[in-house]
Amino acid sequence: MSIIDTPVNTTLKLACLKSKGVTTIIRYYNFRNSNQLPEKRLLRPEAQAIAAAGLKLGAVFQQGQNSAPAFSDELGFKAGVRAFTYARDEIGQPTGSGIYFSVDFDASTTQTNSRIVPFSSPSSVPLKRRRPSIGSVVSIRATCPVHRR
Repeated sequence: MSIIDTPVNTTLKLACLKSKGVTTIIRYYNFRNSNQLPEKRLLRPEAQAIAAAGLKLGAVFQQGQNSAPAFSDELGFKAGVRAFTYARDEIGQPTGSGIYFSVDFDASTTQTNSRIVPFSSPSSVPLKRRRPSIGSVVSIRATCPVHRR
């Protein structure tokens, strides 16, 4: 099993990737693409092509998220709503499947506890606002022990 993570559209490369042993492709959801990565956001035709090729697809929400100020309860709520509605309305992602959220910097324990955990924790959202039912996993070592509690 081989997994790749890419910010570019894979549609025209699927046969080659599969022939090289790739079984899973990780692609991105976001609010908007950057000039540097104009194909970062997964679109429905690519998701359908990946499925039709018999490959698995993982979705990661990432909009910056490369410094501590990019994380807060409010930003987590906005990212969660965007990821959920994009997955449901634009991609047709299956109900109950996961959406992961990136942490693209080496956060300290303090930053993890004060910024990243609130970003990814549905319990920190006021009761009158419900966070969509989505998976939340962050990708740094320091966070893992925090989420195991």
